[in-house]
Amino acid sequence: MSKITYSIFGSSLVEVYTGMSMYKLLLALATLQLTCLPTCSLNLFYHAYFEGPSCPAYHTIHTMICLPGDQIDFPKQDLTLGPGFLDDPLAADPIPIVAGEVHRTDPEDKKTKNQNLVYIDSDTRRYIPAVNDNVIGTVTTRHAEGYKVSVSDLSPGVQLNAMAFPNASKKNRVNLANDALVYARVSSASREVEAEIECIDPQSGKAGGYGELKDGFCFDAPIAFTRQLLFKGHTVLDTIGELVPFEIAIGVNGKIWVKSEDVPTTLKIYQCIDKCREWPEDQVRENVEQIMSAP
Repeated sequence: MSKITYSIFGSSLVEVYTGMSMYKLLLALATLQLTCLPTCSLNLFYHAYFEGPSCPAYHTIHTMICLPGDQIDFPKQDLTLGPGFLDDPLAADPIPIVAGEVHRTDPEDKKTKNQNLVYIDSDTRRYIPAVNDNVIGTVTTRHAEGYKVSVSDLSPGVQLNAMAFPNASKKNRVNLANDALVYARVSSASREVEAEIECIDPQSGKAGGYGELKDGFCFDAPIAFTRQLLFKGHTVLDTIGELVPFEIAIGVNGKIWVKSEDVPTTLKIYQCIDKCREWPEDQVRENVEQIMSAP
């Protein structure tokens, strides 16, 4: 076999070996570029995926990076399946339906609320509602029992019940106008019926940051980027917080809402968050300070 060096994203070099089918090679290259996987894992992934169980790294990498239909060696009975998996009652193991990197939370970690959760992190443009996702939606229709809310241009609308607010009753109902923004949690998601959202924190029974988002500015962002901001954080948010006070709501459906003391500052915050994906880590603070100090 001859060795080939590939350039991914124009900077990082990855070494792979020829001898596998060209279809599999092109499929893997396209998948890895779309999902933006860590470059350090690519070389090992090629050997593990194409050599199969004979490769020493197969059992480690094969359960971390997957393609649709791959076998995931996690017992489904002990897991809470998140986005990217099909819950087939006839299958013993979870079935991945998207290409990406498999993540599994620590059940002893209090930050994840002691959930043994497994999900696939992939860069997709279409949002599919999953239970416990934080989303930002726009009210499109009002009806007798509540509201119809749009969470994505490429996904069906979801239902927001009028009683899905803290201290809500028939006499004390939240009045949302059309085109109002709401920050909510997905409470129910199924392929057969419309998903439902609610503006109640299930742990405390209070608002917990959910509810109508007034004023501010809402913009779209890649879904993978919003998940990174929400679950892993980013230096840009810490740097902005040191310079100006602001409010932010991040929806994993690819929407971000920001609000500050005035409109010019809000637009500067938007520019920082929108452009930070192109900045090296060591230049984030300098670039944020430059944008925020501009007239």
